Amino acid sequence: MQSGYHVAGNHVPLLSSQGFRLQEDPPVGVSGAPSENNIMQWNAVIFGPEGTPFENGTFKLVIEFSEEYPNKPLTVMFLSKCSILMELTRYRILYLQSKEKLIPLVYADGSICSDILQNRWSPTYDVSSILTLESNI
Repeated sequence: MQSGYHVAGNHVPLLSSQGFRLQEDPPVGVSGAPSENNIMQWNAVIFGPEGTPFENGTFKLVIEFSEEYPNKPLTVMFLSKCSILMELTRYRILYLQSKEKLIPLVYADGSICSDILQNRWSPTYDVSSILTLESNI
């Protein structure tokens, strides 16, 4: 990884390790990496899963880490057109309403409401697990 990262705390080893793992063994349908000059901000892509309303979709995200990560959750924001994501999310909520699943919601500004990122955060979650969760919107 690059040595020119700008960070206030000592997050380079943890985030570098997570970035390496994500690039070497990405979960199905997602990719991501730290931005060029700031390891505390990552760019990610989720590819719409086959057989879903998201099929053939490519959804760009930005992930931001606070100085308190991993004790505090990261922030995930969709950069892709959110009106489509919101409509598909509504469809998915109706479809999965009877199942016990955590379904993240996408707001008009691209921010995500997810129980994992708000109320059920655990330092054991890493970038790969969060991207996998978000890919299951």
